[in-house]
Amino acid sequence: KNRLTDASGERLAALIWKQESPVDELHLSHNKLTGRALIAICMAIAGSQQYPRCTDAGLSVPCWLRIEHNKVEKPAEVIKVLRNIGGISICEAYDRHYCNAQ
Repeated sequence: KNRLTDASGERLAALIWKQESPVDELHLSHNKLTGRALIAICMAIAGSQQYPRCTDAGLSVPCWLRIEHNKVEKPAEVIKVLRNIGGISICEAYDRHYCNAQ
């Protein structure tokens, strides 16, 4: 509950591009992010050389992005853009144990 806006989301996306090691989870719930910020963050994760993170056994680990209770007005359209234009794999499961990197 940090009141993050799209400007904050775009700055976060810029940091993701530059990070030296990946994170397993970004918890951005209860903010003011719109689809614009979500797309920027997801595209940064997908474009970063740090993702997907791999375990010692060579298994890919997805980045878990929690974004509930934000200002994304048309989430289905955002998901469509990320999948069709961004080529990003998205798991909409409510339980992280149902999602795997592809």
